[in-house]
Amino acid sequence: MPPTATDSPASAAPAPSLAASYAFGLDLEAGFPLDGLPAGARPEARGEPTRLELSEPGELRRSGAESVTLAEWADQEDSWQLDHHPELGYVLRTDVYGTFAISDDGRRVRCAPPAGGGRGWQHCLRGQVLPFAALLRGFETFHASAVALDGRALAFAGRSTAGKTSVAVNLLLRGAELVTDDVLALEPGVGRPLAHPGAAVVSLRHSEAAVLGGRARPLGSALEDDGEATRMLAPRCRYPLPLAALYVLQRDESSGAGTNGVAIEPIDPPDPRLLLSASFNFVVRSPERLRNQLEVCSRLAAEVPLFRLRSGPRFCAADVAEAVERHARGLEGA
Repeated sequence: MPPTATDSPASAAPAPSLAASYAFGLDLEAGFPLDGLPAGARPEARGEPTRLELSEPGELRRSGAESVTLAEWADQEDSWQLDHHPELGYVLRTDVYGTFAISDDGRRVRCAPPAGGGRGWQHCLRGQVLPFAALLRGFETFHASAVALDGRALAFAGRSTAGKTSVAVNLLLRGAELVTDDVLALEPGVGRPLAHPGAAVVSLRHSEAAVLGGRARPLGSALEDDGEATRMLAPRCRYPLPLAALYVLQRDESSGAGTNGVAIEPIDPPDPRLLLSASFNFVVRSPERLRNQLEVCSRLAAEVPLFRLRSGPRFCAADVAEAVERHARGLEGA
């Protein structure tokens, strides 16, 4: 696990040698220690790595008439602005996590953490910036969590409070390996799309951690805490895996959700809008990205079994995880 000492732009010097890792389909080289990203490159690295660098905030403040604002939004913890600059590429500015510049080809990421902010800024690097770079390098990203079971990936999509992370965590406690939490990078392959591992971190809400109690210990140590959730290290698979199934989570307030309040139903024929709406990035709309998005979605619809997973009003992630494991092991070829 990387050291936990506080870094700031003024005090953090590049490491004598580059830190190597792999996440979201990207082979990474960083001039600083990486939190929540397993050390070591893939044995079969492909092409030029994405280089991560520390910068001073002033280096990423170029603006003017050439800079175009693409999006602005706010949530409970931060406010965000995404610009595009002809030299810097895509520039993400935040109040809490600092500023990041991602080159147009996704091969260079410059990070300007907030002064004295520690390394909590790497939460934004893992959860927003690296998936953005992956998209620019030809992968398609979805708002989904995924685990590895029997050498194949199972993915979970749904709205923010549907329980994607809770189900994934309970599957980890049943022996599965983490593929990714919250952002899934897919690549068209021969047959089923390949699911690439993300960060080795799960974000566990305090309420869910209280339910798990001591059962959560196998996940690993706590990395960060934002007051609402603890980001915990978790065992993560090392290689991309074929996607065996995609489950769309849905809370069902009626009484018709099967045994133990869980029902798993095929989505046939698949609804293209369901897949497109699960995209993690709606900002990049280049012809290349749109072609890739449609190709991945068409592969999902044609090659990957899709299921609607409905849980009753008394949602229990452990029961849902048990039902998913039983269902997935019963799939032909899974």
